[in-house]
Amino acid sequence: MPIISQLISYIPLDLIEKAVSEFNSDKGNKKLKTKEHLVFMLYGVVGKLESLNGLN
Repeated sequence: MPIISQLISYIPLDLIEKAVSEFNSDKGNKKLKTKEHLVFMLYGVVGKLESLNGLN
């Protein structure tokens, strides 16, 4: 199992959904939802990327 999947498994999905509804963070977003954004940011941290351009 990839490391990213292992990290995500420790985060309760209801916690993410609660934050999305509380802060209305997915409003107006058609392509990149909050959960996907979280996965990208975790990948950047785990991969020790120097910039967000490395996420392409």
